[in-house]
Amino acid sequence: LIILANQAFAASLGYPAGGAIGLHVTDFDAVFNREQVSRNLLDWLKLEHPITFETRHRRRNGEIFDVEVTASAVTLDGRSLLFASSRDITARKASEQALLKLNEQLEQRVAERTDELARSEERLRLALEATHEGLWDWHIPSNKSYCSPMYFRMLGYQPEDLGDDMQEHFIYLLHPEDRDRVLGSIQRGILGTG
Repeated sequence: LIILANQAFAASLGYPAGGAIGLHVTDFDAVFNREQVSRNLLDWLKLEHPITFETRHRRRNGEIFDVEVTASAVTLDGRSLLFASSRDITARKASEQALLKLNEQLEQRVAERTDELARSEERLRLALEATHEGLWDWHIPSNKSYCSPMYFRMLGYQPEDLGDDMQEHFIYLLHPEDRDRVLGSIQRGILGTG
């Protein structure tokens, strides 16, 4: 039973000052039944440190709201008591739910975009195969490249023959007389001066 409660706690439950005194936890807690409360209280009275947990409280008018409770075991006049404070976390829970909903929507959009990308890549692969065209793409910052299987076949190689270091295999494939001119042109293009 509640033996002492401040005005803010009573007001949070819809009672006037002093109106919460004498209430049993199950009179206002909407989650725990009497057996669970009794079991928890016995455990909590043995704790040396405060505990914090979330539950739901019921106002005098029946309205349910989310709270975070921090409870500590205390001894007062030789009696073991539980000192607890609660705060309304309804707004936080609403924000969490909104964030979860946005996250679900984002995951759905990512899944849709991933499917679209996979279909687009498949269409490109089929078009390249049908036209016997090769494709290469060079990611300059990482110096990694992608080359389609047809690109390698057109040059008489297998994909594993050259690896993914664009600079290395590109230079290897250049005619020695063209290397300086082509590499200079590429460098100027990268620097934006050519």
